[in-house]
Amino acid sequence: MLTRTLAAAAAATGLALIGIAPAAQAQPGGTTPQDDTFYYLITTPDDDGTVFNVADFGLLRAQGLGVCRLIDNGMSGVDATEKLMSVGPYSWDAANFLSSAAQVAYCPDNIGDW
Repeated sequence: MLTRTLAAAAAATGLALIGIAPAAQAQPGGTTPQDDTFYYLITTPDDDGTVFNVADFGLLRAQGLGVCRLIDNGMSGVDATEKLMSVGPYSWDAANFLSSAAQVAYCPDNIGDW
């Protein structure tokens, strides 16, 4: 049994090394349905063409959750977006895009708290 398991692992490793193994996950970092929604929203252009090229999903996720936390603690959506601008650093459009995506994905009860 151990020999069969080792052979299967070796075969899988070999397939992965030559690039024909199936992708383990289509989206980086998406571990929850909310993460998948957030990833989709930030990588799909809006009407103005704003979109994020995701190099560090964990950072964007943390920033999005931070926006939700600020709003949960009483900060207005506008103020939370301005705070995100300063830590990004992001333009207003980019910060608003990220903030809006976070609210839809992670804290939909906060939508409209502007």
